[in-house]
Amino acid sequence: MCDAVKEYGIKCGRIEADRANVNAVRNLMINYQISLDQAMNAIGLQGKERQAVEDELKKKDVS
Repeated sequence: MCDAVKEYGIKCGRIEADRANVNAVRNLMINYQISLDQAMNAIGLQGKERQAVEDELKKKDVS
C-alpha cells in the first residue's frame, strides 16, 4: 500500500509540473509574441518535458 501511495504522489507531482510548464510556455508565447520552440527554449525544456508540453498545447488548440 505504501508503494502505491508513493507512486500516486510522484504522478501528481509530474502532472503539476507539466501544468506549470504549459502555463509558462503559453504565457511567454502570448506576452512576448514568440514561437512554441522559442518559449520552450527560454525555460529550458528538453526531452520528455518538452514533448509533454507540446502535446498538451496541441490538444488544447484543437479543442
